[in-house]
Amino acid sequence: MKDLFSILGEIEILDAAGEAYAMATLVKVSGSTYRGIGARMLITAKGGATGTISGGCLEGDVRERAKQVIADGKPQLVKYETTADEDIYWGTGMGCRGVIYAFIDRPVSFAPLFRDLSKQLRQDTPAVLATVFDCSGAYETMNGQRLLFDGEKVTGGQLENDTFREAIIAKAVDAWRSGKSTAYTFKTDQGHAEVFIEFIGTPISFLVFGGGHDVRPLLHFAKQLGWRPTIIEHRPAFASKELFPEASDVQLWEDGPIPKGLRLNSRTVCVVMTHNYLTDKKILKGLLCSQARYIGMLGPTERAQQLLSEIQDEGADITEKQLEKVFSPVGLDIGADNADEIALAIIAEILAVIAGRNGGFLRERKSAIHNRPPLESSGVVDV
Repeated sequence: MKDLFSILGEIEILDAAGEAYAMATLVKVSGSTYRGIGARMLITAKGGATGTISGGCLEGDVRERAKQVIADGKPQLVKYETTADEDIYWGTGMGCRGVIYAFIDRPVSFAPLFRDLSKQLRQDTPAVLATVFDCSGAYETMNGQRLLFDGEKVTGGQLENDTFREAIIAKAVDAWRSGKSTAYTFKTDQGHAEVFIEFIGTPISFLVFGGGHDVRPLLHFAKQLGWRPTIIEHRPAFASKELFPEASDVQLWEDGPIPKGLRLNSRTVCVVMTHNYLTDKKILKGLLCSQARYIGMLGPTERAQQLLSEIQDEGADITEKQLEKVFSPVGLDIGADNADEIALAIIAEILAVIAGRNGGFLRERKSAIHNRPPLESSGVVDV
C-alpha cells in the first residue's frame, strides 16, 4: 500500500511537469516470487524509479525495457522465469523457482483515472482496477486500457471495444466482494483479451490508545508500512500533534464512549497502552463491540483476564469471536526488552494476524512461504 501511494503521488508530480514515465505491474505470478500480483514500479524518462517488483534482480531489466516503452509507446508483457541451475551458476538465473509476468506500459491517457484511484482510497473506499495486458486478433489495440470500479459502478477509464465491458465489470464485482485479485482471459471468436482484475484495499487504520513515550516507535513502524496511525489520549496535555508528528491524527478522549469518528472496521487494528487500568477497561469494553480486526493489550495475561472478567460482571456478554481478537500480552515472543523492540514485536504480530499466519520461524514452515496459485488457475471467460 505504501508503494502504491508513493507511485500515485509521483504520477501527479510527473503529469503536472509534463514528464514521461512507464509503469511495470505484476499481472501474473506463480511459484516462489519476492512480490505478488499487483506489485508496481514507476520508471521515469530520466531513469528514476518508485516502487519495486522484486528483491532487486529484475529492476535493471525493467528499467531498460521501460525506456523503450517510453520511446515508442508500445506496451510490453515480459515473462521472467527461473532458469536451469547451470544458469544460476553462470550468474544469469534468479534461482527463486518462480514465474513472473510484468506488464510495462506508458499510461499517458489515464492520469485522471489514477487521480480518482488516489482520491477513492483516501476516502476509505476500496477499489477494483481492471488492466488489459495481453490481446490478440481484433483486440490487439486494447493493451494498457483500464477501468476503475468503486463497488457499484465504473468511476474511470475506458475500453476501446465494448465487447468485454460487461464481463469485466462482472468480474470486478466478484473481486470487490472477495477482496482477491485475479487475471482472466476473455475470449470470443475474434480473439482474446487478458485482463488483470485487481482488488485494492484501503490503508490499515492503526489506533493507539495512549500517549506515552513508548508509542513513538509504534507510530514510526506504522508509517513505514503505509498505515494510518491515530493517537487517542485521555490526558489533555499529551493529546498534541506536536508530540506525535508521525500520527495521521491525534484525538483527545477524556471519558464516555469511544469517539464515534474513529475507523472501526475490518481494516482497523488497535493497541491499548494507556498504562491506566480503569481507562484500559473502558477502552476494551468499547472495542470488543466494534468491528476492529485486532485488539492488543499491554500487560500480563492475568491483567487482561481480570479486565475481561470485570467487563462481564458489569453485564457485557463477551463472545468467543470477540475474545479471539484480543491479544495480551501483546506482540510476538522475540525477547523484546525496550520500547523499540516491543513496538517491532507488536507490529509483527499485527502483520501475522492480518495475513492469517502464526508468526513462527519460516524455516519450520512445511508449505510455501507464499501461496501463489498456479498460472493455469487464471479464469477463462467466453464472451
